[in-house]
Amino acid sequence: MPTENVEQSSAVGYKRLVVWKEAHGLVLMIYKTTKTFPKDELFGLTSQLRRAVVSIAANIVEGQARSSTKDFRRYIDMARGSLLESRNHFYLSQKKGYISPIEFQEIDALIEKIFFKAIGFQKWLSKNDSRVSREPRLAG
Repeated sequence: MPTENVEQSSAVGYKRLVVWKEAHGLVLMIYKTTKTFPKDELFGLTSQLRRAVVSIAANIVEGQARSSTKDFRRYIDMARGSLLESRNHFYLSQKKGYISPIEFQEIDALIEKIFFKAIGFQKWLSKNDSRVSREPRLAG
């Protein structure tokens, strides 16, 4: 794993994680893409898709703030679950004609890339558990 995954000693250590950067990029892409969805989907598919995608990056951030590497790995698992949930919503979006097959392929490829980066990062965390510095706890 790249060295940016090693040091996590500050409150913004997650911003140095490649997997978080990719997930954050996906969030921005999805917000732009879903702007074109029909207005009657605003509280349905659009909202569900945005929440699922946002939770990918959010779980990575929350996991990084946990006190143990085991917890961090568990949050990466949750992020992977949200990735697959998002993939399902995008598939439905494509079938309903809200995005083109080409757009779906591009988004799906990015989701797959993030999914496998998350798996790799989990493996790296498992192997380097004792070398990962944890974020200091805030008092009070």
